[in-house]
Amino acid sequence: MKTLYSLALALLVSVPAFAQDNPQTKASALYSKGQFKDAALAYEQAVKEEPDNPYLHYNMGNAYYKASSLGQAVACYWRAFRLNPRNSDIRHNLELALKNSGVDFVPAGVPSSLYVIFQIMSRREIAGAALALMWLGLMAASAAVFYAPSRRLLVKPAAVCLCGFAFFGLWWLARGASDINNPAIVVNGIAEVKSGPLETANAVATVPEGHMVEILDKKDNWYEIGISKEGIKGWLKAASIEAL
Repeated sequence: MKTLYSLALALLVSVPAFAQDNPQTKASALYSKGQFKDAALAYEQAVKEEPDNPYLHYNMGNAYYKASSLGQAVACYWRAFRLNPRNSDIRHNLELALKNSGVDFVPAGVPSSLYVIFQIMSRREIAGAALALMWLGLMAASAAVFYAPSRRLLVKPAAVCLCGFAFFGLWWLARGASDINNPAIVVNGIAEVKSGPLETANAVATVPEGHMVEILDKKDNWYEIGISKEGIKGWLKAASIEAL
């Protein structure tokens, strides 16, 4: 009995220590104390353990935003939004951070409600829905072809599934055409775009913190980037941007 009691006491004592070692618990505690930069770094550790958890990216974005690291916050919110585009809090904070960076969340000329609907599913979810409907449609069509008694019952469901596959497939392609390939966010102040991957190269443009660029190439500690909408192309230090 004494041994069991000692074991139980040891377990009770070890629980708080484990909780303190948990990156999420540590990050939340630091955030509550107003230590936002340390909280963001703790959330980074939590994200390494759960990279597909949108709420960890969101909380890390909140910590960076409070720490006045606007570019890092934008990058975190973008990752969270790409994982869970239906969450209104994630979308709101992304819009707010982008606005403070001088960037519009909704492209010019596009109705806000239409853009939200267009982004309401992640590309992974759209692809999953398309593949599921394709297989259901093919199975229903095959059964209709090879099993005559069920033909009348299965032709319509097969057609509906295959039409759904076409719809989601086109949606997936449209999202791919509208999204930037290899996107990155400027995270360290105003980034100076150079004509080549050298400190001595001429500056051709500047990109404000929080703005998105497309990574085209890499050489040593430099990235070749492009912003097609503004016709900018050049080289940035790798430390000045963060890939999404």
